[in-house]
Amino acid sequence: MGVWQLMAAANVFGAKDTERAKEQVKKVLNVLNQHLLTRTFVVGERVSLADISLACNLQSLYEMVLDGEFRKPYENVNRWFTTVVNQPQFKKVLGEVKLCSKMAVFDAKKYQELHGAKGGAGDQKKKDKKQPQQQQQPKKSEPKPKAAKVTYFYFSLT
Repeated sequence: MGVWQLMAAANVFGAKDTERAKEQVKKVLNVLNQHLLTRTFVVGERVSLADISLACNLQSLYEMVLDGEFRKPYENVNRWFTTVVNQPQFKKVLGEVKLCSKMAVFDAKKYQELHGAKGGAGDQKKKDKKQPQQQQQPKKSEPKPKAAKVTYFYFSLT
């Protein structure tokens, strides 16, 4: 289970998977915390693509999962993350990043709703998928949607 899956683990997977995901996040944050002990950024003395990529991947964790108590032992990672996301170029794209105040927790009721009891809703969904779909009639040609606007980060190396 990857680091990013901790967010979904609280409601999609079981309590055991949620705990395993938390332990994996702790391992990764420990390694990153040690790496950032003597560094301001992941690579070099300025924001690099490594910082951009890593910060964007950790953003959802920091916003929805990692509460203050969980983040406390990872001072170097927290310093780095807040430094990076408060760069003007980041703020233009991501907006204000608000750190999580309450960690997502396993909800047994929601887990049952999503997975259903054995022989229950989960099996019914599988049966529904197996039924042949009605043949779709060809649609009239519709105008294609315009391409989405893409925003890029730009950091000067000088």
